[in-house]
Amino acid sequence: PASNVIAYYNSKNRLHVELYFLYAEIPESCTRICDLIADELRMKMDYSEPVNSGREVRIRVYERPEYSIEAYGASVCAESSPETGDTTSIFSDGTGISYVVLSDGMGSGRGAALESRMVVSMFRRLISSGVNYNSAIKLINSIMLNKSADEAFATLDVVRVDLDTCGLTVIKSGASATLIRHRGQVMKISSPTFPIGIIGEAESFCRGYEFEEGDIIIMFSDGICENEY
Repeated sequence: PASNVIAYYNSKNRLHVELYFLYAEIPESCTRICDLIADELRMKMDYSEPVNSGREVRIRVYERPEYSIEAYGASVCAESSPETGDTTSIFSDGTGISYVVLSDGMGSGRGAALESRMVVSMFRRLISSGVNYNSAIKLINSIMLNKSADEAFATLDVVRVDLDTCGLTVIKSGASATLIRHRGQVMKISSPTFPIGIIGEAESFCRGYEFEEGDIIIMFSDGICENEY
């Protein structure tokens, strides 16, 4: 029993449904709700992860956009380190925007992994809650600066793809260069920015690029020398 339901079409005439549930009445399966709506409307639907405000939970179910992304990853631990300091995440905000996020924590091993997980987790939660990415980065930077007396910082590398238009935005805070293959040409995207959590007024790099079906993006955390590009 949803406490509130909002349905609307976006600028590309694609259906979105927002369902709000009291926290005590959270449905066991978002997939089941999505399937019921899809069967009733005879449409291909998908859903984004629930957003919890403490009192109620929002689930977004939406008609699938024109484009989709395929993502693959590989990682190698530093020498004598039991785990990698990198964290990755791929998610949709439920409006047709997909994000691929990569963060590299300070140092190596468990400590670095903790820092990168914090940055990625906060970014994902803020974006999914409706915060724009510039505000999200500023808030995370402030939290990382003030969370302890010890230094705590991590890079943030984000690819934002509008799956309705195939619009691409690259967002970087202290991250390594990104490669984009578009129409047979390869671009190297670098940014002279600081990682999250180093300075108070950190500005992120943000720029849009042409992108279309079949194009490829390669993101790196570290360990790539300039001559290897």
